[in-house]
Amino acid sequence: GVRIATDFSGVYGADPLPRVVTMNKAHRTHYSDHVDPGIEYVLRGWNPDGGPARHAVVVDDVYIRNVPTDIRNGGDLGKDGNSIFIFEVAGLCIGHLGHLHHRLEDAHYGAIGRLDILMV
Repeated sequence: GVRIATDFSGVYGADPLPRVVTMNKAHRTHYSDHVDPGIEYVLRGWNPDGGPARHAVVVDDVYIRNVPTDIRNGGDLGKDGNSIFIFEVAGLCIGHLGHLHHRLEDAHYGAIGRLDILMV
């Protein structure tokens, strides 16, 4: 199988290292600016260059994609600062909401599709 860590910061150690990490930047414990170079796929829920993050990767038998959403930034919402990550593997569709702090719109639901498992 593929070792995947969500909300990865590296603070709690990682031995063995995951091949894939996903991050959202709501809290320092959920992301890192200094990721071990041994991690093959670093999927940030935001785009450091601005605009929405876009991920669609296949790692062995896992298809990983994201649906950009906004993130709470103090009292305001930061546009495209979060992602819902979707993992498709073994006939299952698993979603991780990240730091979702707003209602989803129909376009989000359409992009997410049918989930078998939801991680909140």
